[in-house]
Amino acid sequence: MVVEADGCAPGETVAFDDDPHAASAITAAAPTANVANLRFFNAFIVFIILVPITREARPGFGYRLRYVRPPTSVHESCGLRRIYDRSVQPVDLLLVSGSLQRVSANRALLAVAASCAEADARVAWFEGIADIPHFNPDLTDDLEPVVAWRRAIGRADCLLIASPEYAHSLPGSLKNALDWLVGAGELYEKPVGLMSAGLSGGRRALDALTQTLHAQGARVVGQLEVAGVRPKQDADGNIVDADTIAQTCALVTDLVQAARRSSVAPPLTNESS
Repeated sequence: MVVEADGCAPGETVAFDDDPHAASAITAAAPTANVANLRFFNAFIVFIILVPITREARPGFGYRLRYVRPPTSVHESCGLRRIYDRSVQPVDLLLVSGSLQRVSANRALLAVAASCAEADARVAWFEGIADIPHFNPDLTDDLEPVVAWRRAIGRADCLLIASPEYAHSLPGSLKNALDWLVGAGELYEKPVGLMSAGLSGGRRALDALTQTLHAQGARVVGQLEVAGVRPKQDADGNIVDADTIAQTCALVTDLVQAARRSSVAPPLTNESS
C-alpha cells in the first residue's frame, strides 16, 4: 500500500511500530497530479483495514496499533453462560435415597416424584449407595461401585435426593457417596432437587446437603421439607397426603425445567430418542 507521508522524501520508508500485528511501514510517495484522488483512496483503504484495530495512546508517538481479536461466542464476549435449550429433548432424572432402609418415608417420597415425572422425564433409581466403600484417597477410583455411581450421576440431566436427618445432619452413607464425587466434576452445574421426610422435616439435613453440593458446583433448584410424615402415609407406607404430593410434583417440575435450560452440554449418545 502506498501512502503519502508529509515531511518524507519520495521512496523513503518510515518505521510505524514494533507491534507484530501492526502495519510495518508506510512508504512515502512522490507527488502526482492525482494527489487528491490518491489521498481519498488511501484513506478509504486504511479505514477498511483498521476496522478491527483499536488505537491506544503512546507517549511520544501519537497512537499505537493493537489488534483486537473478535469474540468467538456470546459466552466469551458477555461473560454469560452458554445455555442449551433442550425443550424438545427428553430429560434423564436420577432418584437417590439417603436412607438405606428397604421401606422408608424418603423412598416413598421419591416414588411420588417418579410418578410426577413420568410425562416429562426418563426416571432412573440409584440403589448402590450402601455398596460404595468408605472414601479413602489411597484407594483407586476405578472400584466398581464408585464407577457405577459416577456413571449414573454423569448420565443424568438432573438429580433428586431424598434424605432423612440423622443427628442434625445427613446420613454418613450419603455424605460418603458425595465425597467420592469431589474433584470428579459430575455434579458441576447439575440441577439438583432436595427433599426430606421425617418428624421435623429435615431442615438441618437439607442445609448440610446444600453446603456439600454447592462445594462441588451443583445447582440446588429447590428443597422440600415434609414434617410429621407418618400421618401422611397409608398402611403400606405410601404418601397419600394431597398437599405433599402437589408440592413434590411442583419441585419435580422446577427441576425438569432447570435441566431443560442447563448450561451443561447434553451427553452424546447413539440411542435414539
